[in-house]
Amino acid sequence: MASEFTRGDGPASVAENETVQSSIASTANKENKKKMLIDSSHGLRFESKLLALFCVRGLGAGYKFKLGKEKEEKGGKLDDLIFWYEVPDETPAGKHWRYRYLQAKHKENEGEKITADNLLGCKRKGESSDSFPSNHLRDYNPKGDFSLQTYFHSVYKIRARGDDIHDCIICTNIGFDVNSLEKGGVELVSINDQPEDILEFGAQENRTTARYKLKINNNDWHRRLKEEWSPVQLLAEELKDCATNNKTTDIRTGMLNSYHVALVEEYVIDCTKKKFHQDFVSDAGSLSGGAKELRQTLCELGENDEWKNWKFKLSNKFGEGQSAVKNPLPRKITEEDVDDFFDKLVFFVDMPNEKNFEEIIETRDMSKYYQPDKCKDQTIRILHEVSKEFSNQEQNFWLKTEKAKNILLADVTKNSVKYQSQLENQIKFNDGAIKRMTGQLRQKLLESDGRKRVEWIATPSPQHTAVKVISAVHILMRELNQEGNYLVASSSRLQNEEEMEMWKNILKLQKSFHHFFVVVCDDETSVSSYENLITDGDHADENNFILIVSRDGPVAGIIDEIKFTDLSKDFKEKFFTKTISFQGKILTVGDLVGEKPEEVIDFSSLIELSFEKKQVIIPSYDTSRFEESLYINRRVKTPFDNHFEDELAKRLGVTSAELRKECRISLPDGHIEWLVEGERQQQIWGKMKNCADKITTSGINAEDHQLISFEMERRSIVIISGVAGTGKSTLLSHFYKEIKTKKPDYWVIKMNLVDRCEAMMKWYDGKPTNAADFFVNYLHEIGNKDSFTISLLRHRLEKGDRIVIMLDGFDEIDARCQMGAIQLMKFIGKNKSIQLYVTTRPHSVDDLQNKLFQFAYTLEMFDENDQIKYLTKYWETKLDTEEDIQDKSIIRKFAASLTDRVSQTLRDQERSFIGIALQCRILAECFQQELKTIMKRNSCKDGSVQTDFENQLFANVNFDLNSLYKLLMKTKRRVFREEKVKAPVPNQITDYAIDFLINKIESHLTKLAIETLVSDKKSADTLWPPQSSYHQSETKKRQEEKTITELGTKFGLIMLNDESEATKTQFLHRTFAEYLLAKYLYRGIAVGVDHCENNHLLENEPVRDLIINEILVKDNYDGVRMFIDSMLKKTVHSEKWSLEINKKVELPVRLQNFACSLAQHMIRISELPIPSPPSFHPNPMSLALQRNNVNLFYTLFHYLDRKFDKNEMNGIVRSALDKSCFSFQFFLYFVDAKLFRRIISCYDDASAAEIQRIVKEMLYEPMTKPFLLESYLIIWNNEQRKEIVKITLDVMDKHQTILHPMWDSESNSFRRLHFSVALFHFFVFNEYYGSLLNQFFRLLSSVYSNDTVFLNLLNRTLRMRDANNDNWAYPSNSGIEKTLTNLRDLGRHKVMEGLSQLALVWDKQVFDTFYQPCRPNKDEDYSESQLPLARDSNGMTRLHRAAFYGDAETVDDILETIRNDFSSGQHPDTEKLLVESAVTDIMLAHYDKSFTPFYVAAACDHKEICVKILSFLKEILGADHKEDLTCYGFVYSAMWDAILFKNLQMFQVILEAVKEAWGRNSLLVLLGTDNYEVSYHNSLPLYVSSDMTEKFNKDLLKTKVKVLLQNGSKKGYEDLNDFVLDSRGKFEKTLEDLEDETLQGMLTVKGLENWIKRFLELGIDWAFRFLSRNLLARFSRNQRSQFVDAITSPNTPIIRFEWEIKISYWAKWFVEEKLTDEDFDCLDKLLELIAENKNKKTTDIQKLLFNNNGKDTTRALMCQNQKIISIVSKHLSRINQLRIKKYVRENGPEIIEELFQFRQLYRYWVNILPFYRSRRGKQHFKKLVETLLLLRTEKHGKVKVQYSFWSRYLDNNYDEDGNKVTMVDQFLNCVSEKLGKRALRKVVLHKDCMATKIVIVLIFSSARIPFLIQDDINLPALKSPVNVNP
Repeated sequence: MASEFTRGDGPASVAENETVQSSIASTANKENKKKMLIDSSHGLRFESKLLALFCVRGLGAGYKFKLGKEKEEKGGKLDDLIFWYEVPDETPAGKHWRYRYLQAKHKENEGEKITADNLLGCKRKGESSDSFPSNHLRDYNPKGDFSLQTYFHSVYKIRARGDDIHDCIICTNIGFDVNSLEKGGVELVSINDQPEDILEFGAQENRTTARYKLKINNNDWHRRLKEEWSPVQLLAEELKDCATNNKTTDIRTGMLNSYHVALVEEYVIDCTKKKFHQDFVSDAGSLSGGAKELRQTLCELGENDEWKNWKFKLSNKFGEGQSAVKNPLPRKITEEDVDDFFDKLVFFVDMPNEKNFEEIIETRDMSKYYQPDKCKDQTIRILHEVSKEFSNQEQNFWLKTEKAKNILLADVTKNSVKYQSQLENQIKFNDGAIKRMTGQLRQKLLESDGRKRVEWIATPSPQHTAVKVISAVHILMRELNQEGNYLVASSSRLQNEEEMEMWKNILKLQKSFHHFFVVVCDDETSVSSYENLITDGDHADENNFILIVSRDGPVAGIIDEIKFTDLSKDFKEKFFTKTISFQGKILTVGDLVGEKPEEVIDFSSLIELSFEKKQVIIPSYDTSRFEESLYINRRVKTPFDNHFEDELAKRLGVTSAELRKECRISLPDGHIEWLVEGERQQQIWGKMKNCADKITTSGINAEDHQLISFEMERRSIVIISGVAGTGKSTLLSHFYKEIKTKKPDYWVIKMNLVDRCEAMMKWYDGKPTNAADFFVNYLHEIGNKDSFTISLLRHRLEKGDRIVIMLDGFDEIDARCQMGAIQLMKFIGKNKSIQLYVTTRPHSVDDLQNKLFQFAYTLEMFDENDQIKYLTKYWETKLDTEEDIQDKSIIRKFAASLTDRVSQTLRDQERSFIGIALQCRILAECFQQELKTIMKRNSCKDGSVQTDFENQLFANVNFDLNSLYKLLMKTKRRVFREEKVKAPVPNQITDYAIDFLINKIESHLTKLAIETLVSDKKSADTLWPPQSSYHQSETKKRQEEKTITELGTKFGLIMLNDESEATKTQFLHRTFAEYLLAKYLYRGIAVGVDHCENNHLLENEPVRDLIINEILVKDNYDGVRMFIDSMLKKTVHSEKWSLEINKKVELPVRLQNFACSLAQHMIRISELPIPSPPSFHPNPMSLALQRNNVNLFYTLFHYLDRKFDKNEMNGIVRSALDKSCFSFQFFLYFVDAKLFRRIISCYDDASAAEIQRIVKEMLYEPMTKPFLLESYLIIWNNEQRKEIVKITLDVMDKHQTILHPMWDSESNSFRRLHFSVALFHFFVFNEYYGSLLNQFFRLLSSVYSNDTVFLNLLNRTLRMRDANNDNWAYPSNSGIEKTLTNLRDLGRHKVMEGLSQLALVWDKQVFDTFYQPCRPNKDEDYSESQLPLARDSNGMTRLHRAAFYGDAETVDDILETIRNDFSSGQHPDTEKLLVESAVTDIMLAHYDKSFTPFYVAAACDHKEICVKILSFLKEILGADHKEDLTCYGFVYSAMWDAILFKNLQMFQVILEAVKEAWGRNSLLVLLGTDNYEVSYHNSLPLYVSSDMTEKFNKDLLKTKVKVLLQNGSKKGYEDLNDFVLDSRGKFEKTLEDLEDETLQGMLTVKGLENWIKRFLELGIDWAFRFLSRNLLARFSRNQRSQFVDAITSPNTPIIRFEWEIKISYWAKWFVEEKLTDEDFDCLDKLLELIAENKNKKTTDIQKLLFNNNGKDTTRALMCQNQKIISIVSKHLSRINQLRIKKYVRENGPEIIEELFQFRQLYRYWVNILPFYRSRRGKQHFKKLVETLLLLRTEKHGKVKVQYSFWSRYLDNNYDEDGNKVTMVDQFLNCVSEKLGKRALRKVVLHKDCMATKIVIVLIFSSARIPFLIQDDINLPALKSPVNVNP
């Protein structure tokens, strides 16, 4: 309650009489009820002013007092004013009360005098004063105003109570009659020299107040005072009078009034018997002294003890005390009593009368506290308020010091409160901020030993901090039980000595109290001037404090900051409602600042928004001209497909799950979230690019709206790549509008990098550390320096909060500026929540991708429908404003015809350059006039509509790139002439003038184009030298330039950009500038075009160098080169060009010079050292080829060819196409066989390295790339490419010798990427190149003359048929037939024999054709001869041939013969060994691999024979066949060959034969095997992604299932389970592909719960993921319930050091694994599926989450990050959530005890803290704290140590979420709030043997300690190093 002390007007004057009269009336009413008190009004006024005087001067004297009036029971006749005040003493209390009693006697007649008669007693009735003898006294009569007897009795009673009396005052405005006093023996003793601090008035007009004590020189008077007038005597007489005269006791007057209570309490009168008490009568020893003396006095009054029988007629209230004041029975008066009376009695005579009293208070008292002009009003107010206080109160009311002070300083306080209200109306703070300020002030001012009385508080805003300080002071006062003891003033009110003195006096009033004076500085007053306010010598009161709130202060003072978090809730809400103009939308501050406004709103922003009266405007950053009505929805393509992640993982040699721990690829949007950095990121990125290169032609298409994401976790860098004119800028503008429409609170910054290039370089050169500075500088440049705007921008950039940045035109800035832009993007990209869009043309996209590690989205061009739609929209919009369109269908027809014509004539590369969007715009403008003309005549006389536009209008129009822009320029000319110039009647002069003006405008535009594209001014001046105009002044030149610029804007190619302060001119589209520059250069370069011969552009060497070194090679001139190429198209097909080619005309000198410069440049470039890492050195010729600028290449090639001879030309071409700058693969992708042949001719005498390079780049490298099938067919299968391959093969034939190292024909190791393997694979499997196979095979055969090596090559290659797309394009082509044909034609028969097995397994018919095995001769007798195991030329025995033809009888005979020979014993041991060896050789194929009779029978689908052979082997060789079923066994080899060659029939025969002959166990062993060769092929990206592979694998699985389940027994499902679940990592795909019926059989064969448990044992984390994603949805509802039962049964052991505990699988998932985002998604899915079962009283979801009284859920919450809480909560009702919370509170301590050694628990146990915040959680929380601090014993070697969970938690480094400090802070606060200061100290000071006071180091470095215990902690001691004993 404080406010500024001001000079404001005081209260209105109140008439004195009115004030007093109201007091009289009020007082009189009360007194009439209590006692009859007669007084006149002047007396009351006098009394009232005395009360006010005591208030004011008592305060000024520093007393702590109580002031009362008219309390007769307390003061007797001295009751007009009673003043208690506190004095110090030496008692234990150190103080006691002292009293001043005052009786006021005001006389209207101031001439009256006080006589001896008035003092000593009254005369008898009728007796004059003069007759009253001086030495004789009359009877006792206490009625006089100045009667000493009366006052003696009052003083006696006061003394008897033991009060410490200062004095008893008789106060009157009259004086003594000195003569009368002398006659009456009364002597006056002056005490004027004694100090008096209240009733001191100094000199007055006509009088001087005097103070006297009395001395009575009359012994008789003294005697009678002690005897006859003594209280005991008078009391005894009154009792006698009542008893003897039967009077009712009157307790209202006389002695009974004072002592009736004591008569009863001291056992004098018995109220019951209404007689003297028996003790009193019997003179009992227990009687008080007063009772005894009263008894003695009664004995003296009575006769013969008759008094003992007196009876009394007692009044109703006799003996009942009405007041707290109790008077003991009086004693006999002693001389000491009389002396003390006269010592305390003081007469104050000649006091100011009541009329003068007010003036004295006003001038002498109020002037100390108020300004002179306010003293009168304040005096009147105080008199009124003091009187009012007493008139309205009960009898026991006392006016105390604080109330008196409030009355005195009411106006000071009022002004103080008023000032405070002004401050508080501006700002309000919350309890936390006030509490912190309170703590600082308490510590500084009240608690510290060296506390100061003047404390400076430094703050940026004194007025606002003052509000906080005032609230803090209020709390301190409340704690001291002294509320309100503070004042607040502005320092501007303390400027002169008068005001300073006044404030000193005010502060002096605070003596004995704590008081605060808050000075709010608005000036630079010194410290000492404020200290003087309370420095008053040695008597300064140490309880007064001054708080100075200023902008500066001493270093040791308090420093306060105004933070948003300190503001009150109401003020924040009011603050949030303030409106901001935000990028064109009116939003509130609350809308913009988000959930953490304190991070946005700094002090300056707070002041700006709260107190400055200006509108904050945050501008829009999209300055582009975007026509939303013409927008066509776009599509983009990502370089990913659905198998990209799997392929990448395989290339990196990791699993997909492991890959996701390093990077996550979101499909279909293509966002890459990187979780690694540095070298590993580079490594993964390199593999990513390789994978992307192979699927670039396919990828995933996405709609444009998919690139707009408002999910924070999905934000990323979006690179949008598209050729010029595709609509990249338009797309960004569309994004801008869409984002601002859906999310108006998003800050979207769209910036053209060309406009910001200079600013970018300044930022980049300044060694930037963040992105915010760049954008803030931009705000400054456009004049926006609002604090809130800057703070909001910085926050959003730093936190990634609702901000989108769009950087347009990356390709249009120079290389150095691009470096700065990339650095800016990297800074932005560090915050993954910022959505960044970047646009660029394709030539700059690689650098962006490689630096930002994100793939670009390719902006798809308009398809035909998009083009028609755009043109239709445009014309409907434009024409609709000009005329009424009756039939709009003609517009669409016209658009369709025009689109069709353009698609037929515009080259692909030209279309890819300008894009379709810009092309459509150009067409729309150019053909608008034609459409208007057609529409005017669209209706013929017969009513038909013209639609044959193509033949009538477009037939002769050429739509190549050059023609299109020429047409645009022509249209601009026409429109400018017709609509802009608006010339009068046309004439030759006017036409000439207009043409001249247009030419001048075009010239100006060309100059502007050069300045736009050539960033270096010196280079720009080289191309367009400044024109000297001596006849024009600079002013006129500038004026002409301005005029031409304005006309140029009307021409329609440029616009004025006034985004910044300096208005700039820029082209509407960059391609317009590129076209004009290209046109300018073309006129100097081309041959055969009018006026080119006179062009002098190339005559200047610097110009030639600039064109060759810059324009023809640098990326930012890519568009210029494309236009030049288009313009040269006409040149290279002209007649003049034909003459040049045939060398019939001479090449102009300027072109010869140009050719020389070009050759020198290319030779110089080729000689440069190759940098590290390698990079291209482009030159004009190689770059022209790479960018498919074929016309430009032809032109440059021709100029060189004309200038140099053949040898020189060959050298120049090879230098130009050096490997450092060019790859011959160009000719495969940009096919031109004629050009390729011409270039290859330059390599006739090339070196071996150059020839090898051509072959490698043309054939080997592209043939080993794993293209998708669609891309493969596009790239390879066309006649032009076949012709190029033919040319390359011719080169290989011609240079066989120098290519020998590439063939590596001596090696016998042929892998997939071997040169020979790759080329043979291509030619043998790609049937499109069948005509070239023979040529290649002859070449290959000539290289590999060694049959064994050649066979190995062919065998390896043919077995790798799935290694590339060569065979997938022709799946029926095995390659074997063509290979065998060529081998036969070349006579390589031994090689043919080695391929017989491949022929057989692929196609029995092919084998039969080429090998023609003879049937076995049944008549042959071999019983007596050697075993029939001899091999023929094809490596086949008689048994092989029988198996081939399915001759079971012959097979039986052969096997029987072998059986007999093997077991008959007729042969010697050597022959038996021979038989066994033969069986092993032929039957088991240990020496010739896998080509066994069993193999032949299986390949030929002869199951019966296969069974026979297996049964025979079982009989002969025993029951153990494991080596035959596993790696390289004959059965194993046969089965895997069947799989390799996709021979499903053979595969099924083998499985069925093994099962039938050797049993189901052998079958399972066989199915459980792996094969490296097949696995390798399956791992190839193309194999994995092939649809045919997918189908084959499913068919393969069906075959396995079919064989396993044959006979329909349950055992088959058991076998299937064994096969699937024991297949070592392959069961994922297997389970996915299983049909539902098969899956159900597997699940139910032994019960679902058993299956689930077995499945979970395979890997609990993987199993739960797979179940939730793939399997659980296929379960029935009942099975899902069983699933819940299985995973919640507590039978899964987990190890915990010495013992194990058993928990459920469900809990184990959370305890042992750290769940990833993928896991959380799976958990969410799993809970959703479980939650679907709701048809039970207890649902499955409840059963799952409440399992084991919620212990599993508690484990989950304590062992995983907080994301699990939100996932679990959304599947629970409100009631169940409360139930979970209860379980968590109860289980938390137990789970910590159970799992305290698990890492996961240490990370996330803090998740459960919020569950203990409810009121019911105190006891549980106490148990939790005790568990955390519990010391546990653990062995470390031979030593036992003790540690607690709490210390372990603080010691470990797990803080992945970055919130450990916050959580510790919350935990400590929770301990403080719930368990108190002692518990908090225990936690903070906790120690164990591992460390001492470990908590303190952490907390004081990072977290907050509650201020409750800060003083109890010795920081230096706690932070000292700790020695830990082992």
